Amino acid sequence: MRHRKQNKILLKKTKVVNKTRPAKVRSRRGLGSSLIPSLKVHEEQKICIYRGLGGIGDILMITPTLMEIKRRFPKALLTFAVDRHSTSNDVYWNLVKNAPFIDRVVAARSASRSKYDLYYDISSVCIPYERKDLPPRNRIDIFANYLGFHLLGTKLPFYKVEAKEKRWAQQVLEAHKPESTSPVIILHTASNDAKRSWDVSNQKKLVKIIHREFPNALLVVSDYNKYLREGKWNHLSDGAVLDVSSLGIREVAAIIGECDVFVGPDSGLMHIAGALEKRSVVLFGSVPPEARINYYPTHKGLTLADLKCLGCWYTNCPYDLKCMKDLSADIVFKQVAAIIRGRGIE
Repeated sequence: MRHRKQNKILLKKTKVVNKTRPAKVRSRRGLGSSLIPSLKVHEEQKICIYRGLGGIGDILMITPTLMEIKRRFPKALLTFAVDRHSTSNDVYWNLVKNAPFIDRVVAARSASRSKYDLYYDISSVCIPYERKDLPPRNRIDIFANYLGFHLLGTKLPFYKVEAKEKRWAQQVLEAHKPESTSPVIILHTASNDAKRSWDVSNQKKLVKIIHREFPNALLVVSDYNKYLREGKWNHLSDGAVLDVSSLGIREVAAIIGECDVFVGPDSGLMHIAGALEKRSVVLFGSVPPEARINYYPTHKGLTLADLKCLGCWYTNCPYDLKCMKDLSADIVFKQVAAIIRGRGIE
């Protein structure tokens, strides 16, 4: 009898009524409650999509869903809350400050739930799906599904280079090109996660191979992690090297927009290259390429396919990051050369 009473209490129906803070209902798949039914009833609502964690790539990968919200519900007031206090040069705000589908970009720590009709915290929705025993899922899909969207008008992230930024980037590159027809290759040296970053010794070899095979090429290096001291990249070969490591995110993005090939690991700049539809050679190990670049037709993912440990995600590596250290400069250059020579991605 005692157990029956307890069961009745547990199974008793409850009703949550709160106009400013919707109930976070979760299904067995971990999906959040959809905002679509509420907006269909009353479109002119204040929405806050909150992302308190993550990096540049995460900010960009949520933009297809933000675009879809505004496309379907243009009268809704859409606020995007991002970290504006612990980042360098307010980088997340700079990424989306000119996005026409976002009404306001605010600091995450000041985004109070009480100010909005609909409030969704998407800070920690991806990690449960990113495991070796699960099929790889792109975060673009995870964010969209969490908010109730299963069809998007586009799955390409938003990033817009302003006209004045484009002109500036063209002038900078023209000033450093050995010839007006010189190919421009940008090398991003590292992800914000050491496990996803390419070994620097291979990067040095790649610089030398590029200038040996394409003596007139301009190599642009973005080395935020300071693998080499400032000026050292220029001494690796006799070719032209432009180090942009000290520039802000919008300046580097403008230069990416004018380059012929982007080379680097799974990183924020890689997603900018995807949004700008630039040909890219992307190096992968612990993260499956299908989970990051399957919506970027311009990108070629490289892995050491014979390694059984690939796609281990965030677990500690017992093999000294063999997947990234053994990915040779020759393998990477083959793909770079195919793009420069007009053969596309091989």
